[in-house]
Amino acid sequence: MIVAMLLSFITSSAYDFEVDGIGYTITSLTDLTVEVEKLVSTDQTTVQIPEYVEYKSKNLKVTSVAKNAFKGNKQLGAINLPNTIVSIGSSAFMDDSYLTTINLPESLTYIGAEAFYGCTSIMAVNLPIGVKRINSQTFYGCKSLLSIDLHSNITSIGEGAFQNSGLQSITIPSSVVSLGESAFAGSDIESVHLPNELDIVPTSCFSDCSKLCQVSFSSSIINSKAFRNCIALRQVSLPENLTQIGERAFEGCTNLIEFTIPSATTTIEPSIIWNCPNISKLTIGRSLKGLPVYAINDYSSGGYSRQSLGGYYSYTPTRITDETYLQGVREFVIEDSDTEFSIKGFQINNNETTPPFTNKELDYYYIGRPLVDIKNWISGSTGFSVKIKQGTGRIKKLEINGSSTSVPYFYQKVDTLKLGVNVRVFNLGNIYKDEIVKIECQSEVPPVCENTYYKFPTKVYTDAILCVPFGCREAYANAEIWKNFWNIQESEDESGITDIIDNGNDNANYQVYNLKGDMILKSDKMPEIRQLPKGIYIVVTKNRRYKVIL
Repeated sequence: MIVAMLLSFITSSAYDFEVDGIGYTITSLTDLTVEVEKLVSTDQTTVQIPEYVEYKSKNLKVTSVAKNAFKGNKQLGAINLPNTIVSIGSSAFMDDSYLTTINLPESLTYIGAEAFYGCTSIMAVNLPIGVKRINSQTFYGCKSLLSIDLHSNITSIGEGAFQNSGLQSITIPSSVVSLGESAFAGSDIESVHLPNELDIVPTSCFSDCSKLCQVSFSSSIINSKAFRNCIALRQVSLPENLTQIGERAFEGCTNLIEFTIPSATTTIEPSIIWNCPNISKLTIGRSLKGLPVYAINDYSSGGYSRQSLGGYYSYTPTRITDETYLQGVREFVIEDSDTEFSIKGFQINNNETTPPFTNKELDYYYIGRPLVDIKNWISGSTGFSVKIKQGTGRIKKLEINGSSTSVPYFYQKVDTLKLGVNVRVFNLGNIYKDEIVKIECQSEVPPVCENTYYKFPTKVYTDAILCVPFGCREAYANAEIWKNFWNIQESEDESGITDIIDNGNDNANYQVYNLKGDMILKSDKMPEIRQLPKGIYIVVTKNRRYKVIL
C-alpha cells in the first residue's frame, strides 16, 4: 500500500494539470506560461498542441515542450506545435518511431539534445530561423530524414547531430563555425562541402558514411577517424594548408585510388591509410621527414602497448606489413625538399625489418631529396637492421631528382633509372643493376662513379640505352663507367622541348638530329626538313632545341 501511494504521488505530481489528454506544468505564475510535460492519453496518433490552455479560470500560454515529454511513444504519427513554442527540451520525442510529421513553429529558438533521437519515420524537418544551434544527437538515427535545409543563422552542429541518419544531402552554410564529433557518422550522405570557416574536420565526423563519394574542405587539421570506412570515396583532394592528419583518418576507404599528403602537412599517424588496398599512387609532401610505416606492438596486460619506430606509432596487436598497408601502391612519390627523408621498415623480428615495397612491382618511384636510414637505424635504445638482399621486388622506372646529389641504396630490381641534374655521385653498389635496360642522365657533367669495384654486367653495356643531354654524348663517352655503353643517345628532356618549330626566318640555320644523336641534316630551308622521312627529330636553331614529329 505504501509503494502504491508513493507511485500515485509521483504520477499525480509529474504535471500540474491535464487538458485534452495532455499534461502541463506551470513555468511562470507571473507570465502565466506553461510547458507540455507529457502525453497522458498515449493512444493518440495525432496531437494538436494549443497556443493557450485554460486552467482555474486563467488563460495560460504554451511556450515549451519539456524534456522526455513524448519519449518512447509508439502511437504518435503527427504533432502540430503552436507558434508560441520557443523551446523543445532534450529527448522530447526520443524513440518516437512512428512519428512522421512535425511542424516546428517560427517562434522556436531552442531544440535540446537528442530531441528527435531515434525518430526513424520522420521525413522532413523545417528549422526555424531562430534556431542557431543543432545540439548533440538531435537527429541521431532518423533513417527517413533524407535532406534538411540549414539556414544562415546556424552557427554550430553538435556531436552526432545526424549520426546514423538517412541524410543524403546537406548544404552547410558558411555561418557554421563549429562541427561536433561524429556529426554525420554512419549517415547516407553522398557529397559534402565544408565551409572555409571550419579549421578542423572533427573526430569521426564522416566515419562509416558508406555512400560518401565527394568531399571538399579547406581545414588545416583532420582529426582521427574523420573519414574512416568511407568505402565509396575514390578520390580526395586534401587542401594545401593541411598541417595535421589524425590516426585512422582514412582507414578502411577501400576504394580510394590516389592519396597525396600535402606539402604543408607535418604531423601524421601511420594508420591514416590502413586497409586502403586500392591506393595506387601515394605522394608524400615535402614537410614530412619519413615514410609512415611502423613496428609491430605486443598485446599485453589486456591493453595495447605503444612502441615508437622512427617517430611513428601503431596501436594494433596484429602484425602489419607492406602487404596489408601498401599493397595496392604502384606509384610512389617523395616530393622535392632540402630535408632528408627517412626510409624505415616493417618489423619482422625483434631487431629486423623489411623495407617497404620490396615484394612488389612499382611502375614509378620518384625521390626528390636525400634518403637515409634505409639499411639500419636506431630508435630510442633499439637498433633495427634490414636483412633482405638486393633484387627483391621491381621498379619499372626509378627517378632520383630534386635536391638528391647521389644514388641511395635500393633493394629492388630497376628497369629504367633516371638521374636528375643534381645527381653528382653514382655508386653502382647501391643499385641492383643486372636488369637495367635504360639510364637517363640529365646532368651535362657525367656523375662520378664511386667504388669502381662495381661494374655493370656486360649485357647492360651492350644492350641498355644510355640517354644523355643534347650535346653531351662525347663527355659521357669519355667518362669512367659510362664510356663502356655501346648505345649512348642524346635526347632532350620533355620539359624543355616543343612539338612545333616555326621562327619565321628563312635565313635561320637548322641542324637536325635523330634520336641517336647523329646529325642528319644541316640547312637553312624549312621545306628540306619537311621532306625528311616520318619520325621524331631534334632540331637546333638559334641556340634553341625543338622536338619535331613528322
